[in-house]
Amino acid sequence: MLMHAYHHNISSALRIVHGIFREGHSTYDIVNTIYKIMVGMETELEKPKLLEILKEVAELKKRVFEGLTNELQVSTFLAQTAMMT
Repeated sequence: MLMHAYHHNISSALRIVHGIFREGHSTYDIVNTIYKIMVGMETELEKPKLLEILKEVAELKKRVFEGLTNELQVSTFLAQTAMMT
């Protein structure tokens, strides 16, 4: 999902997100998993890009903690990730 967004293939990324939500996973769990994956991608991404994406993950986490726990939040994050790269 993240690599699809990173490589500007947003439609594939959104299909994957939709499937994850359809399986019943919570937004909180998805966001935490995204964070763990991004931290683990230190060697695959340029440091400035990684930090920019991690900043967006932190913003996403903040919105989820504020109660905005829906698919739209994760979809917006993926679209922003696609526009960054």
